[in-house]
Order: sequence, then C-alpha cells, then structure tokens
Amino acid sequence: MMLLVLASPQRMPGYKILSERLPRHTRVAPEKRPVFRLTARDGEIIRAVNDCRALQTAQVELLFFSSPKPAYKRLEKLYHHEYLDRHFITQVAHAPAASPIIYTLGKLGAAVLAATYGYTADDFHFASRAVLDWRTLQHILAINQVRVAIERACRDQAIHLLQWQDELTFRAAPDTVWIKNSRGRQSKKPVLPDSYLLIKTPKGEARFFLEVDRGTEGIPQFREQMEVYQEYILSGDYGRRYQSKSLRILVVTTGEQRLHNLRKAIVQVGGGDYYWLTTRDQITPATILTAPIWYKAAGGGLHAILG
Repeated sequence: MMLLVLASPQRMPGYKILSERLPRHTRVAPEKRPVFRLTARDGEIIRAVNDCRALQTAQVELLFFSSPKPAYKRLEKLYHHEYLDRHFITQVAHAPAASPIIYTLGKLGAAVLAATYGYTADDFHFASRAVLDWRTLQHILAINQVRVAIERACRDQAIHLLQWQDELTFRAAPDTVWIKNSRGRQSKKPVLPDSYLLIKTPKGEARFFLEVDRGTEGIPQFREQMEVYQEYILSGDYGRRYQSKSLRILVVTTGEQRLHNLRKAIVQVGGGDYYWLTTRDQITPATILTAPIWYKAAGGGLHAILG
C-alpha cells in the first residue's frame, strides 16, 4: 500500500519547534506546526474518521491506540496539519459541563484518501451543518460506539468484518414496504436501518441490521419501525436484496427498563428470534460479539450473537 505524504514542515535555518501546548480550538500557523510525517496508521485513522463521519478521541483510541495520551497527541498533529478537523460540542447532562473533541475529515485528509485508497468526491464525508446538529451528532456517535466495538472485536478475535453500510447508503436507494395502519389505510415506508453489517466467522456468514435507540422517540414510533422490518423480512424483499435469509436485528438502547418496553413492542408486531437487544453500557470489544449480553425479544436468557 502506497501512502501519500503531504505538507510536513521542513527543518530550515531559524525554524523552531515550539514546546508549549498547542491550542485546542484554532490551528497554529504553518511555520509554527510541529515536525510531522504521515504514517500508514495515520492513513487508517483518517479513513476511519471519514467512514464513520465523526469520531471522538476515545473512539479513535479504542481502534488504534492502547492509551489516551498517544491518541490525543497524534490526533492533535493530524488536526494542526489539516488532515482532520476538530469540533467542540458542549455537553451539559453531567456537571461540570464538558466539551469533548469531535473529529471529522479535513481537506488534506481527503487528498490522502483519494491517493491511498482510491476514494472519490462521493466517498468524502466532510462535516456539514446537519451532521454537527447536536441531535444528529449524538446519534452518529452512539452508532459509532457500536461500530468501533465491533471493528476492534473482529480484529482482536480474527473475525472478518466484510461489510458495513450506514444509513446514508439506504437513504440513497431505499427499499420500501407497504404498512397498514389502525384504520386499514396503507402507506409506503422506507427501510432505513442505522447500519447493515456482514461478518464472516468459521461457522459461516452472519448478517445484521443495527438499530441504536437513544430513548428519544415514543414506543409507538419504535413499534412502527419494527413493523417495517417485519414486512421487509416476511415479504421476501430482504432476501431478494441480500440474496440471503440470514438476518438478526440488533437493538442497542439506553437502559434495562427501556429494553423491557422495546421487547414488548417487538412482540406486539409479531417479532421473535430475529430481534436481539442489549444496553449501551454492555457494549465493549470484549463483549459485543461473543459474550452473553443480548436478549432475544421473544424471551429466554442472555445470548452471544456469535455463540
């Protein structure tokens, strides 16, 4: 793999490397940036940030580092050298208020993706006003908590993550189903899971839809989503698109009581063993695939999705 190296400052007469701490919110001038050489791992970091649309420092750390300090220092350099952009979104749910750093693709990062991985303009995910809306960004980061855990688990356990499609893929060319409401009227609904993933294990391929529930919508709205999934599966449309009947729908939610309520809603629409649920606090690379942290909607004990 060839990695393009772009715009690192050179040691020249009079050039001085500053030892003071670099600013968090603004980039330093080019002549004041620390010496930097882009590595293959940097390319993978840029690729992960782009493909996930936005990542927090801790999420990048989990994917590529073993401790916080080297992760922060490397991301700091990627930011100041314009490979990544930084954003600060204040969180006030816990005191004191915090402003975690969010990373998105920078302009030189896009050049790396084009030169190294063959990405085109359609593949770039720069930060937009819509993405940086806090409600949208919270959802993206919640999905990425699951995605990062799965990617790290696959790497650690020699499991192959063959495919990950996010919601943007489905919105670009959605499948639709017809759903009958309580008055008997039918309406067309799009099938828009948060993600689709395909994992290859020694026992075969496993396919999943991912639904990350943040508890911000009512149970009736969640039930309607499950009705869409049910119709999509039972009509055969899912099998025709993916050339497989294999599917589990993973629902990750906020807490035990919410999980209990979602299970009831799934059973009410006829859902059964297709639907597996857990809570966000149970999600780690060590647990997400092979530990019994998942409830089936129809009942029973806890299960591992790759048991």
